[in-house]
Amino acid sequence: MILIIGIDGLLGNYLFKELKNFYSVIGTSRNLVGKNICNYDILNPISSLQIEWEKVEFVIIAAASSNVGFCELEPNLSNEVNFIAPINIIKELKKKNIPVIIFSSEYVFNGKNGKYSEQSQKSPNTNYGLQKSKLEDFLIHFYEKTIIFRISKIASLRHQKSFFYKMMDEMVTNEIYSAATDQFFTPINIEDCGKIILKAIKAEEYGLFNLCGVQNFSRYSLALALKTNLKIKTKINKCSILDINLTYDVPPDLTMTCEKLNNIFKFMPGKLNIVKNKFKF
Repeated sequence: MILIIGIDGLLGNYLFKELKNFYSVIGTSRNLVGKNICNYDILNPISSLQIEWEKVEFVIIAAASSNVGFCELEPNLSNEVNFIAPINIIKELKKKNIPVIIFSSEYVFNGKNGKYSEQSQKSPNTNYGLQKSKLEDFLIHFYEKTIIFRISKIASLRHQKSFFYKMMDEMVTNEIYSAATDQFFTPINIEDCGKIILKAIKAEEYGLFNLCGVQNFSRYSLALALKTNLKIKTKINKCSILDINLTYDVPPDLTMTCEKLNNIFKFMPGKLNIVKNKFKF
């Protein structure tokens, strides 16, 4: 049985549905109700979760506070969610000898260099990145049955919580869309995330892995690709990330490499799914 802690978000919800094709799955949520869903808040002790622990083969911790701006405004609360709570949960899982998958972020880097590998020097410049960096450092030395996926932006045109979908929606609803030419990332299809995580569960290969795609995009080049492939009429304007009024400094180049994924799991993520003629505007 697979336990997914946090199925309210994009990836947790996707995995809750997808992994049912291969395993018995239980999910936790603060808001959702339904079959095989338990009410649970990550800030509470894991002992309050009443399940048949002896049947749990793997735990996936997908719950997080991933809004970078919120983490800047609420550093203490976000640190509880992103660092302290996961550590407390994994301490208990270690006692039970249950393997765990948890997610870090491209934001462990400051974005000055790009093309980051698992061995690249970390230097977070946001609270969110710092919290995830601390989590990585602790877990690598604490529990040998931990898989840490350092994840890039997740691409999906069918899930409203995906940055990809939100970007498309903003382009459709506005006559002019401004996109930065100096912000870069390596997004990954949500379907590839699911395939890699399934392989990781079966292989029981532990450690730190970049979970990203194989194509580097600027926000501007991605907007152009969406406009062309989905035949969106919006005018795309170039801008700089410095023109965007945010509460934090946006790391400019968060591109990553994923050769380790291919070496260990024999799987290379595909190109982004920008499907023509399936969306009408």
